[in-house]
Amino acid sequence: MESRIANARALGFASFGIGVWMYCMALAGWFPESVLTSSTMGNVATTVTLGLFIAAIASFLRTDHWAAFFFMFWAATWWGVRAGNGPDEGNMVYAGWFFAAIAVVNVILFMAAMRDLETGLVRLVNGGIALAFVCWALGAWGLGMFFVALAGYIGLLTALAAFWAAATEALGGVIGKGGAKSDAATPEAGGV
Repeated sequence: MESRIANARALGFASFGIGVWMYCMALAGWFPESVLTSSTMGNVATTVTLGLFIAAIASFLRTDHWAAFFFMFWAATWWGVRAGNGPDEGNMVYAGWFFAAIAVVNVILFMAAMRDLETGLVRLVNGGIALAFVCWALGAWGLGMFFVALAGYIGLLTALAAFWAAATEALGGVIGKGGAKSDAATPEAGGV
């Protein structure tokens, strides 16, 4: 069944990259933070959520479970961004703990990607986004806007890595299980 379903890693990493790029431009200080609650960001979040959700379902059906979890996790995160698209009324210290929890999930995904030697770009995306969220948490905990801006720049670099992963996958490269030319994506005849 999995050979009849399109490899959605290119869509997933491209959607992830678009969301991270658009959000981190404001964190890096390129645009005022008011754009994060704008209707444009709401539209970005909706589009990114849809792309990640489609990629997650297709990855699951291809038995590419790591990608399915990664894309579904980020689809839910972006859905939350869209649902909370309004003025920030929360406690920033509490938000820092939320950012730290997102970093922990991505560190776990980074460690899971370490099991496969062909996932260098995936590790770069996970490591980058985890580091960005650690810096963002430090900024939220009152250690200065320097850390928020640093999180923005690390996020921008992570978005570039995600675009690179999407392009590699779309062009038939192998960035992990489910890759267009991966032996794991097409089981051998008579094998399990």
